[in-house]
Amino acid sequence: MFSLPKYSRTALLVFSCLFKPVDSLGAASEPKDTTPAGAILVCAGAGEGFFLIPGTEICLRVGGQVVAWQEVNHAKKDLYVETTYLTDEPFLIYDTVNSRDRPPKNTTEVVTAFTTVSLTDYGPLLTHASIKALQAAGMSLLHLDQAFIVAGGFTAGRRKSFFDYSTGFNFTEGYASDVTTNLIGYTKAIGERAKISVSLEENESRRIDDAVWSLRGSQSLPDLVVSARVDDRRWGNSQISLAVQKLSDDRITNCCGPLRSTLAWAASAGLELSPEVLGHQGRLLLSAAYADGAMAYLGNLPFVTDYVVDANGKIVKTSGFSLLASYEYLWSPRFKTMATVSGLFARTKTRDLEWTPTGFMASIGAEYSPFAGSRLGIEGNYYRDIGRAKYLGIKGERSTASLAKLKTYLARSF
Repeated sequence: MFSLPKYSRTALLVFSCLFKPVDSLGAASEPKDTTPAGAILVCAGAGEGFFLIPGTEICLRVGGQVVAWQEVNHAKKDLYVETTYLTDEPFLIYDTVNSRDRPPKNTTEVVTAFTTVSLTDYGPLLTHASIKALQAAGMSLLHLDQAFIVAGGFTAGRRKSFFDYSTGFNFTEGYASDVTTNLIGYTKAIGERAKISVSLEENESRRIDDAVWSLRGSQSLPDLVVSARVDDRRWGNSQISLAVQKLSDDRITNCCGPLRSTLAWAASAGLELSPEVLGHQGRLLLSAAYADGAMAYLGNLPFVTDYVVDANGKIVKTSGFSLLASYEYLWSPRFKTMATVSGLFARTKTRDLEWTPTGFMASIGAEYSPFAGSRLGIEGNYYRDIGRAKYLGIKGERSTASLAKLKTYLARSF
């Protein structure tokens, strides 16, 4: 995620001297200093890697990343779940089944990013756009990753949700929200360390439907997200977030006609500390989230839906929570180790059915940087999914599936 650069007083003074004010016709005059030295100086406040586009007052940075990784999977059993209805009553069939073959998987990802900064009468104007290309298992994808504008505290475009905090320090993400979406928001700084953001975010990527229990209807309202964050160089950072979402289903039930819409919500809190242990720097991350009908804000766990339509014609929301703990230890400037554990717990309870899927994930890895901007790593992941249902007060058997992965990866930033 790219955030608005913080300009120093000296840098802003340089901007003021080298950029003339806009005249009455709205056309900006040429900067006084067009030499290479002046170009470097004028972009110094924008951050490392920026250069002045000739003939303009815009500082540009071009960057990106190439990542290639291979994963080897091993699983003996999978969890099979099928949702259905019995005489208008929600019902499901679940069991532990033999795992299908999982051959080694090779993936290559390329991200190219363009960031511009210019000074206006209302403060710095920032634009950021990135394109992502992915190739895996004979499939190739090319899509717009992010594209947004930041000016005067406002953010508009496609970027990471203001709700999201962190998925851990490992190469593989833990159970936590990590969504890029279209939004418009406003961020207000409080002092030098704190800020509050409010945004309206498209919820297309926040819907978890199965087309049986839940089939989302037309969505006339975006999600409302509010977050507050504190950053302190001495100890780390923290964030709390709240999201509110509208749930609606266009189906007409046999018993009660059209369904009535309801509200879903989610909240999260996260804390990152930077302790020094045995003379080396480390980072400790703790986060937790709770959702009522907005399960995508917890992370990606299969076997859940945002809600289920009960036999009485009501939308019954799924609730749950996720927990994550991650630690990164820097043994040297070039070598570090990481460990992450996380879990997601959900519950769907109708008049006759109670479904409680659970997911657990653990990762441990090591990463070496042979030269600046490079990463060479190895990581082991363990997943365990558990499903259990109760129907008409009778408990079903608990079905369990486990999966182990070994990943090796190489990344180069530019």
